[in-house]
Amino acid sequence: TQIVAPVAAELVALDTAPKTLALARSRLANAAVRFFVADAYQLPPDLGEFDAALAAFWFSHVPLARRHEFLVGLASVLAPGGRVVLVDNRYVEGNSTPLCGRDPAGNSYQLRRLADGSSHRVLKNFPTEVELRSAVAGAGERFRFTLFDYYWAVEFDTLGGSHRRDVAQS
Repeated sequence: TQIVAPVAAELVALDTAPKTLALARSRLANAAVRFFVADAYQLPPDLGEFDAALAAFWFSHVPLARRHEFLVGLASVLAPGGRVVLVDNRYVEGNSTPLCGRDPAGNSYQLRRLADGSSHRVLKNFPTEVELRSAVAGAGERFRFTLFDYYWAVEFDTLGGSHRRDVAQS
């Protein structure tokens, strides 16, 4: 959100956690950003219609069984030909936080230790290009995948919706 705000005519940021939105808001005091506490799997109708969407460092936290659902829902609020950009971490042995297990559905987890000393088991899937292509099927076209040393990026254009603004997933 912080990177996109200066170049977007209008921006909507959403998250289910009010604390996360408050942190984002504190970093964007003068930007034209509307913040919503919302469920990314059930986007509220009052968000509006959009030209583009960005989910940065969030897709890896989507359960495997909900990937396609999330992308189809996101694409449904975009104009035909609207752009979706996903950016997230790759798993890099020796650099990434090690995985601490998998659930019966195949989701992987990391153990995150916070500054206060607490530990939390966090859903963290690392999709392959093939898995990303499969998740996008039916939601978009002109799939583009870019692999960086520590990150990946996917772009695709939507098949349907109507258009007005940009949306960012915090």
